[in-house]
Amino acid sequence: MEAVEGFARDSNPAHIRRQFDALAGRIPVLSFSDAEAEQSAYIRAALRQQGRRVRSRALDLMIAATALQHDMTLVTNNPGDYDDIPGLSVEAARIVSGQ
Repeated sequence: MEAVEGFARDSNPAHIRRQFDALAGRIPVLSFSDAEAEQSAYIRAALRQQGRRVRSRALDLMIAATALQHDMTLVTNNPGDYDDIPGLSVEAARIVSGQ
C-alpha cells in the first residue's frame, strides 16, 4: 500500500512502478499474518507507554513488526521512522536516480 501510494504521488508513476516491480521480482514478499499483527500491537503498546507517537504510524509499525517477526533487516527511505523500535535492524535505502 505504501509503495503504490508513492507511485501515485510521483511525477512519473509508470517509471517508478517499473523500478519497483523489478526490485520486487528479486525479493520475497511476506504476508501480514496474525503473528505480525500481534507483534505490531505489542510494539504499539510499548511505544504508547513511553509517550511516543503511534496514531499516525500504523503502517510503519506493521512493516516493522513484519521485519522483526521474520528476523529481517528493514530497508527504507525513511530510517528515522523506525529509530524508536527496539530490536529492529534498519538500513537506509540507497536509490540511484535514472536506474
